[in-house]
Amino acid sequence: MKFKTRRFLFLLILVTLVSPLPLLGKVLIAAPAVQALLLDFDEWTQERGVTHG
Repeated sequence: MKFKTRRFLFLLILVTLVSPLPLLGKVLIAAPAVQALLLDFDEWTQERGVTHG
């Protein structure tokens, strides 16, 4: 994932959490973005041979 995409997803999460949307709306928007960032982080660490823990 490109840096700009990661930055966009991070900003989307922040804006969603501080927006006046109902809780369910926040979860439906932020959860897939968080999941995509976590998957990208896992892929990034595997490429570099970093071990967890």
